[in-house]
Amino acid sequence: MNRIYSNLTATNKIAKRLVRRNADLITAEKKRDTCLYRFLQKIHEVSEMLRKMKRDEVRNELKTRYSKVPSSRDPAVLAIKLTHPNLHPNMCSKYAAVLRFFRGSKKPGQSVRSFVQEHGGNINRCLAEEKKSRSRQQTRLRKRRKRSRANRE
Repeated sequence: MNRIYSNLTATNKIAKRLVRRNADLITAEKKRDTCLYRFLQKIHEVSEMLRKMKRDEVRNELKTRYSKVPSSRDPAVLAIKLTHPNLHPNMCSKYAAVLRFFRGSKKPGQSVRSFVQEHGGNINRCLAEEKKSRSRQQTRLRKRRKRSRANRE
């Protein structure tokens, strides 16, 4: 019987430790998400500034500060690569897709955080919404092209 009680006591200690670590994990995830939303908000602001500038102006201005300027047509990708050069390419494209979706369908004055919360609550769900909207837009374009071809004939 002592063996059972000692195992139960040890298991109880492990369970308490697990509860503590789960609480720490939730706190760490909230802090990470807050940091990520701030990062995306700043990247959005920088990309909007870059969009307003001419492409040659941007290149010349950035070359004075940075030795290598990444090549990208999308200002969000350019801003991400300049601020976080070691970011994995998959994450870079994920963040850029979220920012494109944000740019195209946000409400005036809406923050990235509230937008992501509104469209699923996290980045991956927001990306799924972006893919759905992209496929809808492509379908509309195809229908328009068919109509215009039919009108020409």
